[in-house]
Amino acid sequence: MGFKTKALLGLTAAGVAASVLVPTAANAASGFFRFCNVSSAGEYVDVPPRGTHAGITTRIINPGACTTFSLGGNAYMEAIAYRRVNGVYPAVATKWFYTSRNYVWNV
Repeated sequence: MGFKTKALLGLTAAGVAASVLVPTAANAASGFFRFCNVSSAGEYVDVPPRGTHAGITTRIINPGACTTFSLGGNAYMEAIAYRRVNGVYPAVATKWFYTSRNYVWNV
């Protein structure tokens, strides 16, 4: 086997090995959504169901605390923050996000 053939085989093997390390779009890692309560009252976040995603509702997040979750995939979702005001929890903020990206939301 000549030098050129060995070099070509080596480059081909390296290319195949590198392609195995790159995830396909379907297998790409999902992002995370981190919500931090920067208010002085309890809050929670609701992500309503959309498409194939079931959505999520967090527990009450105390002032100064954060929670992190992931929904997977690559969907465009809405997150709604609710804050305790006079014993009830009205919506106080809304954020749209892609589930494949990382977000930190301070409310």
